[in-house]
Amino acid sequence: MTDKPMIPDLPVICMFWLGPSISYIEQLSMLSFLRAGHRVQLYVYGDVGNVPEGVEICDANTVAPQGYLVTLRYPNGSYALAAHYLRLLLQQQGRGVWADADMICLSPITRQEPCLFGFEHADTINNAVLYLPPDSPIITEMLHPFGHNAMPWWLSLNRKRQLLMRRMIGRSFGPQDHHWGTFGPAGLTAVARKYGLDRFAQPVEVFYPLPIAHAGDVYAPGGSVEGFITPRSLTIHLWHQILGDRVKTRPPSTSALGRMLSDYGI
Repeated sequence: MTDKPMIPDLPVICMFWLGPSISYIEQLSMLSFLRAGHRVQLYVYGDVGNVPEGVEICDANTVAPQGYLVTLRYPNGSYALAAHYLRLLLQQQGRGVWADADMICLSPITRQEPCLFGFEHADTINNAVLYLPPDSPIITEMLHPFGHNAMPWWLSLNRKRQLLMRRMIGRSFGPQDHHWGTFGPAGLTAVARKYGLDRFAQPVEVFYPLPIAHAGDVYAPGGSVEGFITPRSLTIHLWHQILGDRVKTRPPSTSALGRMLSDYGI
């Protein structure tokens, strides 16, 4: 249940899940955006369990075919690459503001033109919250390297040499062979700077007030994240990929995350 009705003027929040069921972290994320007054649309392939009431289920096949999406998987099994691809297509199709399913909404997000994203630290723009107009050059440039043997121009010189050598000896490569983050913060930061759009990036305190180095603090008994939050903070990123196996068990009830779960009835 949500505490506020959805507010028509707020942008739709788009999320994606590939798997049989979501965990308490994704439930918390979705409920927090609903509470703030946003519509939340979850793009899925097939049935997904534990989706909170009020979340709109959308067929991800209307954005990208499942057959291709499931190939976008890193060697460690993560589908983060698939999420990078889908979020760009959602922007190209004008579906709404993207939010990773480990973002906790503190206050409503109002879309800003010509783009919406924020710094995760002083020199890197994260894409966990993202809005781009459909004709944005960022979308075009970041989708191109998803092709066969395509090489992102923002790679380091050494990495480009490695891939060129690989191609010369007849070994092809795809997006799955690029390093973690190539299509995430590294790519977004480079392309936004190329077009001078980095000037629109929100300060760290807006979307990413909790530093990645303090991701585990949310599980500390009696701990708090209030010291990181400012009046300008709209979200907190829980840095799901850093938490590892901790997400498999419920956090202590006195932890910051435990208190949030209790507040939302999870």
